[in-house]
Order: sequence, then C-alpha cells, then structure tokens
Amino acid sequence: MLAGLFVAAYLLGAVPVGVLVARAHGVDIRTVGSGNIGATNVKRALGMGWAIFVFVFDMLKGFAPTFAARFVSGDEWVWYLVGIAAVAGHCASPFLKFKGGKGVATSLGMVLGGSTWVALGGFAVFALILVPPKTRYISLASIIGVGCAALIGAALRDWTYVAFGSLLFLFVLYTHRANINRLQNGTEPRFKFGKDRPPKDDGGEE
Repeated sequence: MLAGLFVAAYLLGAVPVGVLVARAHGVDIRTVGSGNIGATNVKRALGMGWAIFVFVFDMLKGFAPTFAARFVSGDEWVWYLVGIAAVAGHCASPFLKFKGGKGVATSLGMVLGGSTWVALGGFAVFALILVPPKTRYISLASIIGVGCAALIGAALRDWTYVAFGSLLFLFVLYTHRANINRLQNGTEPRFKFGKDRPPKDDGGEE
C-alpha cells in the first residue's frame, strides 16, 4: 500500500494543472511570460482568479498524498517522503517530458499535510513579505517563507520537519537561483495584485 501511495503521489503531482487550465483557454502557458507552469505565470496570462485556482490545486497535489500517508504509516518521515514524491512529480512531470514548475505551492501542501502549524507559520511569513510594495517579490517571499518554516519547526521541536525543511530550503534556493541573481541586480519584477501584461522573462515561481 505504501509503495502504491508513492506512485500515486508522483503521478498526482505530475498533473500539470497550469498547463491544462491555460490550454482550456487557448493558451500555451509555456510560451507566455516566464514560460513557467505555476500560478504566478497563469496570473499574467489569465488573471488572478485562475491563478488562485491553479495555486490551490497545485497545493492540494502535495497535501492530499501527504495527509493520506498518515493513515498508512505512523512515521512522520514517511509522510514527508510521500509528499516529496508529489513535489518531484510537479517539478519533473512525465506529461511534460520530465519538466515542470518550481514546486513552491506543492511543497506548501506537503508541509500542510505533515505539520499544519509549520505550514501556516511559513505561509504567514510569505504573505508578510509579499504584501509591502518594497518587498513584493514572489521569489523573495517564497525563499524567506520556506526558510522561516524550518525555524518554526525547530521552535515547535518538530525535528523531523526541520530535517526535511532544511533540504526543502536548499531545493528552493536552487530552483530560484536565477531569481536570486535578478534580486541582486535589481531586475526582478515585483508581483502585481492587479492586471498585468505578460513580460518576456521573469523566472516564474510555482
């Protein structure tokens, strides 16, 4: 059953929700804006409503299998391994020739399924960084939010999450390396809550 859950988690994570939603509107999201398949780029192509839809479903792809693992195993590390399978599916989808998104929303769902308070704390930090106009960078909010989640896990003495969360933080740093360069160069575009026009390249997020 556990092996089947790993496979199911990977395949669920691999469903390219952003691509499917955009395609239903006659748009190839991979040729718009940053070319990323996550909610940030979907917002540029289709608006905030569809971006929220994609974000929620990408998050559920990580949450559902991680939460389901609770009923299969009592070991917390198994829950996160199942969640990582979903994140791997999102980032390397066989439906997209093993390409995909950056996995931020799916990772949030994974953490939510494994340690709810850690996830809520990390998301709160993400929101606090994203809202002020001067720090309105999705990439910066994502990096800081994930890093703080590991610290929150330590404060709650959830050492299993601290181990996985530290690795997740390194993974997010790696997938956002281009964004980090643009932040350093002052060329990273800020997130807009209103309507915006698709830029040629800004790195995308989820």
